[in-house]
Amino acid sequence: MKAINNMMACVNSLAMMEGVVARREAGLDPMTIYEVVKASSGGKQGARAHPDRGGPAQVDPGFRCG
Repeated sequence: MKAINNMMACVNSLAMMEGVVARREAGLDPMTIYEVVKASSGGKQGARAHPDRGGPAQVDPGFRCG
């Protein structure tokens, strides 16, 4: 069960990171995206806890995906 949970957490984190990159490339305001995601189905605890993260290069992983 722990491995399944870790895999699911990793997938969610990777999707969040891809969203950050897409937001940057589209030139969208980070705080606007944060507010929309926080209030919608795209939100998760990690996104709400770190609205100012710039992207994958600044994330300290707690579980490696490969």
